[in-house]
Amino acid sequence: FFLDGSENFSSPNPLIYTRRIVNPEGAIKVSGKSGGFTIGAISALDDKITSLSGEMLRTFNALRLRRDLAGQSSLGLVYTDQTDGPTWNRVAAIDGRFVHGIYSLTWQAAGSFTNDGDGTVSAPLWSSNFSARGRRFGIIASASGVHDRFVSRAGFIRQSGVVNVLVQPRYTLYGREGAFVESFVGSVNLTGRWDYWRFTDLQIPNDPKLHLNGSVELRGGWSVGMQLLYESFKYPPALYADYWVERRDGTGAPIDTVAFVGTDRFTNKDIAISLSTPRFSTFSASLYLIGGRDENFYEWAPADIVIADARLNWSPTDQFRVDFAYQHQQYFRYDDKSIVGMRRVPRLKVEYQATPDIFFRIVAQYDASYQDALRDNSRTDDPILVRDPGTGTFHRTRERRTNRLRMDALFSYRPTPGTVVFLGYGSTFDEPQSFRMERLERLYDGFFVKLSYLFRV
Repeated sequence: FFLDGSENFSSPNPLIYTRRIVNPEGAIKVSGKSGGFTIGAISALDDKITSLSGEMLRTFNALRLRRDLAGQSSLGLVYTDQTDGPTWNRVAAIDGRFVHGIYSLTWQAAGSFTNDGDGTVSAPLWSSNFSARGRRFGIIASASGVHDRFVSRAGFIRQSGVVNVLVQPRYTLYGREGAFVESFVGSVNLTGRWDYWRFTDLQIPNDPKLHLNGSVELRGGWSVGMQLLYESFKYPPALYADYWVERRDGTGAPIDTVAFVGTDRFTNKDIAISLSTPRFSTFSASLYLIGGRDENFYEWAPADIVIADARLNWSPTDQFRVDFAYQHQQYFRYDDKSIVGMRRVPRLKVEYQATPDIFFRIVAQYDASYQDALRDNSRTDDPILVRDPGTGTFHRTRERRTNRLRMDALFSYRPTPGTVVFLGYGSTFDEPQSFRMERLERLYDGFFVKLSYLFRV
């Protein structure tokens, strides 16, 4: 009911998200296309237990209307209304898409109106995306902003109070037919993220980034790329509100506890290299590496990093397929090169199509993570304490290790379209030391069965 025709409710920003309807007592939906108009409308009464008081039904109403114009262009409207007793939230938006040859522009402007019993609060949301996609030259430019007080209770807005801007020009050179270098693409990524108030006050971005990118396509399908990354990050105090520092005297004895105050801004310089093989008859592979001076978000300090992503796909037959992936992240403190954080995730997926109707799949993933005891590495090197917001007590951070093995198996049988049997089993294990496969402790199991039969009348 909720997924069928969901594309008719889409807009440049997710202002309609039907999963906000939790446990409907009743609902009605209309969606489809007639002439040049596309409509999606849904209205629902949610169970009393989902309301703030637990005594009144919540109402959910959403309307999406889009009118096709010449070519691929269109204009659209969005209206949503969510009411919970005396409180309510309404959102109205207009959007458009204009396409002419290689040029396209998509935009949306919205306003939210919210009353939680203390008067109505209004706030804006806006976004635009321009692209020109020529054979040699192209550019993407986008900007979006969500006010701190913008609320969309019928939608799904990931983060409010931020502005993001991107400018990405690119230029492509093509080699002669049969040349070793078939093409070279050079591009520049200029991005900025602001707190909304900093943007309206015309201040520099919280997090400006400059990426210089180059990639080469070689004869036979090989691809090589390189990136130079220059970034700056401003201290986000909200993320470290519960961090405190245990001050010590010359002997190492604690003398005081003070609030954590991070360095105002850090600058990162990294280099990234990528390599991918052609799609051979039975396998393909890719590798992505990043190294340099980056962010130690654990302690808000500089760090030397190593990040890797390796993938291998092997298909010896049309029926059998193996996919392997390995992700590695490692952060070294910039002064003594000790490891402050590390995560290693190998993943193996094996699929076998025994017959056109019978399919098997096994997935195994190991997640090994490590975090050292934290300290104020960018300033005093004193231990970091974490305050419990509920009790106000302080806890010194300790070394933490997690070694989780997850295994899932799936069997499916589809004798005819619409008729299917799914059988699945999954189990999660933990062990004290990474990748030993010793003293594995089963944490939990899961089973599922799905049966579906299509009746034809």
